[in-house]
Amino acid sequence: MNNSKHDDLLHFLKQCANAISAESQDELILEGTSLLNVRVDNAIQRDFTIPEFPVLDKLKDIIESPYLFNFQEIATNLKWRPSPRTDPDAKVIALSSFNEMLKLGDLVAGFMFMTPNQIYPEHRHPPQEVYFVLSGKASWLYGGNEEYQQQQAGDIIYNHPNDLHGMKTEDEPLLAMYFLWGNKAGGYSF
Repeated sequence: MNNSKHDDLLHFLKQCANAISAESQDELILEGTSLLNVRVDNAIQRDFTIPEFPVLDKLKDIIESPYLFNFQEIATNLKWRPSPRTDPDAKVIALSSFNEMLKLGDLVAGFMFMTPNQIYPEHRHPPQEVYFVLSGKASWLYGGNEEYQQQQAGDIIYNHPNDLHGMKTEDEPLLAMYFLWGNKAGGYSF
């Protein structure tokens, strides 16, 4: 990723942080967003290579939303990879870990992309987490709820430490940004 693309990614992250701050009144979400802003302001570029995964061809299917900002400009210059919880070939679900491209300290952040009719398995982890839905609709289990709830572009999902959470797409692809902090997030990886 050259300096221009690096700057484009940082700009995207700032736009997401500003949108989350404008939409949420939740103190925990605002705490995490503030930390995200600080880490983005101090981010240092990492060298990386862009592996080819089949899911990259599916990024063009993302549904337009006001929260995509400059995503299409940066999407193919990001390091996408399989999630260790699903799809080892990254054909239908992929993650792009910002931590593989930027030094963000004790904050873990990235994108999750899911094609239609996929399930991201229920799981839990010690760090608290925010998802910001950038495009698409999906059913989410989150925040201590016992049932899945429909979420769409612009929605903010918060998971307390060790909340059980998961996602299910239906007829639309899903793109969400996530970030985790606290409770040893710096040592955590998907």
